[in-house]
Amino acid sequence: MNKEKIEYYSHLTVFILGVGIFLYLFLKYMLFSVLPFLIAWTIAFALRPFARRISNGTHIPCKIISVLLTLLILVGGLSVIATAIAYALGEAWNFLRDITESDALYNTFLKIINPLGGLLGDKEGAAELEVNISEAVKSALTSLLSGLLEALTAFASNIPRVLLFILITVISSVYFSLDLDRINSFVIKALPKKISSSLISFKNRFLKTLLKYLRAYLIIMLVTFITMLFGFLVLRVKYAVLFAFIVALLDALPLIGVGTVLVPWSVYQLIFGKSSLGIGL
Repeated sequence: MNKEKIEYYSHLTVFILGVGIFLYLFLKYMLFSVLPFLIAWTIAFALRPFARRISNGTHIPCKIISVLLTLLILVGGLSVIATAIAYALGEAWNFLRDITESDALYNTFLKIINPLGGLLGDKEGAAELEVNISEAVKSALTSLLSGLLEALTAFASNIPRVLLFILITVISSVYFSLDLDRINSFVIKALPKKISSSLISFKNRFLKTLLKYLRAYLIIMLVTFITMLFGFLVLRVKYAVLFAFIVALLDALPLIGVGTVLVPWSVYQLIFGKSSLGIGL
């Protein structure tokens, strides 16, 4: 390998290490401080086309429309998210508590183990396995409940920090929606020409594609959630909202679909539970 290639790969290695160290330090120490402004700029950028359309149709200044849309999205979105999180945590807590108190999971293991013990002819081994599984299941559920309680306690202790984050995001979003064009032009003028042209290209291609991608996935999740919720309510499934949300979330993940949850659940109900619920699922 000649000297030029050695220098090239050396510079490339140093550059990659420098970028990696910078990203690590940024994510660890500066992300929380910078994130409200990134969210504010993203909201202002995403709402600007809608604000211009409404402004052209109503002849109301675009800045006023931008501020009103920003406040509407933030207040409405935060309210929906807070309500959904509180409801989901309550449902998850009640679900885990019901499993612990009713021994439903333990009885499911018994339904599987008892036939196996009969086929193998080892009743004593099956009985010992039942005891071990019972202790393991109860220990796992207790640990899960205590872990959820610790997570809720940690979240409650961080509520002032979260409220400050939300306040900064709201205020920044209002200011960004008022002066988005001026802020963008100031940043572009302050940067070198090559970097500014790259940023403009990045904004025009990647961000627009990303917003369309996220919007499509949100629509898919919403449709899946409504469909699952309606079906679960018709089938009188307990914790319908929680299960509908979990299925909708899994449906949005790559290589995982609705069948990942519904097919094993329906097979279990057909074998051990209610055949009508299995067929419905």
